[in-house]
Amino acid sequence: MFSRNRTFDEVIDLTGDLGPLGHRLARQTHFNLETFRTSGNIVVKAGNFLQIQELNIGEYSAEFLLVRQISRCKSSGKVTIRGVPFARTSMMLGKLPRKSNEKLEVGFISHGSKKKKAEEALIRIHADAVKDPRYHVVESSLGNRWRGISVKGGSWIPDSRHSRRNIIDLDGNRDQDESKRMPGQKYTVFDACSGAGGVSRGALMAGFKIQYAVDKAPDVWQTYGMNFPDTKLYKMSLNSFLSTTINQRMQVDVLHFSPPCQFFSPAHTTASVHDDENIFALFSCNQLLKKLRPRIVTVEQTFGLTHERHLEWFFPFLGDFTQHGYSVRWKIVRLCTWGAAQDRKRLVIIAAAPGERLPPFPSATHSEDGRGGLLPYNTIVKALSGRTRPDDDLHDVNNTRHFNPPRRPYDANRLAGTITTGGGDIYFPDGTRELTLREWANLQGFPQSHMFCGTKTSIKRQIGNAFPPSTVRVLYSHIEEWLLSEDQMQRFDNSILVDDDSDTCTLISETEVGNRSPNMGDVIEMDDVMEISEGQARCPILLDDDDCMVIDLN
Repeated sequence: MFSRNRTFDEVIDLTGDLGPLGHRLARQTHFNLETFRTSGNIVVKAGNFLQIQELNIGEYSAEFLLVRQISRCKSSGKVTIRGVPFARTSMMLGKLPRKSNEKLEVGFISHGSKKKKAEEALIRIHADAVKDPRYHVVESSLGNRWRGISVKGGSWIPDSRHSRRNIIDLDGNRDQDESKRMPGQKYTVFDACSGAGGVSRGALMAGFKIQYAVDKAPDVWQTYGMNFPDTKLYKMSLNSFLSTTINQRMQVDVLHFSPPCQFFSPAHTTASVHDDENIFALFSCNQLLKKLRPRIVTVEQTFGLTHERHLEWFFPFLGDFTQHGYSVRWKIVRLCTWGAAQDRKRLVIIAAAPGERLPPFPSATHSEDGRGGLLPYNTIVKALSGRTRPDDDLHDVNNTRHFNPPRRPYDANRLAGTITTGGGDIYFPDGTRELTLREWANLQGFPQSHMFCGTKTSIKRQIGNAFPPSTVRVLYSHIEEWLLSEDQMQRFDNSILVDDDSDTCTLISETEVGNRSPNMGDVIEMDDVMEISEGQARCPILLDDDDCMVIDLN
């Protein structure tokens, strides 16, 4: 190991990632060295772990380098050491538990040619990467220590006689004859801060069983109950839920958490009486993790939480996951790339429990003008073009405010702005009237079948606060595929009735539902099941050995 105080004739300088072009040039202009001896008579070779002069890489302080490659320039004789930077966990600003002498790899995954930070992750080293048997613990044992048994293919099995089938055991053994999901088997979800059910609706459309939900707002209770009568809704705050159910054992496959975001929103510029309450709700996640022990967690929040003025809350929030051994990744997502009809950005977090691999984010399903072979963005006109039901009280055009004189018409073949709790300033494209409540719901990605209860103001607030179900469906279809792949389970491909508000209904397979992009008005029923053997695995994103930092020794 190099001491940071040792004097070298060479200069150590972390200069950045060479990238693919750099690697081609290296092969043309450099030759590799097996070892390199410094002026201090220290031999360096690939695999060495070097302590270097502390260097800031973004907000991280790298103090170590794992050597991957040593090369010498053919023309100048200059020696270059390429490797991966490491930092102390104690320097992670609260994102990780402080442990003495524990380091982590600072890796980079490039997205195109841009150097903009698009995604970050804190990933626990998988057991397969631990070569020393003294520290090797199989993943299934880690999972069982944290949450006990996990049912492969999903904890919800309608026939209780088979509820113990496909349990993941301590030794990680599995019966090869029991690799098929049972009819009606689903992964379970706990929807925390559920609101009117945006996440529950999207997850239901993706094939999940919404087992529990909690929300403290009386305005949403009737709406949620009408749409999800089989879900146990706790009508209370998170703190009250945790205290009143302290002796009840609950466990789900997936936890979703959408805590109140007003305090962290970029639009929040003045203090509110609810600020402290919103901050406290954010940190209820720690106790929810301990109680529910989910395999996977998803979080949706305002992207303002990542702004510098809120990092004192954001970093410890990430620490709530890592202190329990969860791996976690986060990024700011443009929801239009996942099918939303509005240009809205949200912070999305995915976490995986001990013993579970961390899923990547879903790929984009939509792009501008369908670039890259994707579907074109959903637009205002697409969202409003679905046929409404004749008896839908939320689409009462006669009782909707009309403008006199009419407002200026606009081209609706574009994305809408962010749908807010007040409805925003979007009106009907021809300029004659404001939107009906059903049209607001359509823009927010709710299917026509989703019901709302309350006053006009309350319903607008319920719609505006929701995580768009159409984008949740993309996220949760991806998570289901990931879990099935990790469980090595084959799906029972459901026959699903899709009511697209036309005069006919269409039968499509569950796999197609997971991979196709939803129309804004699709209604999906997941209860009737027939066996069709089909499955598709997804591979994790791996950091390529070439994505390294560089040390130039002059």
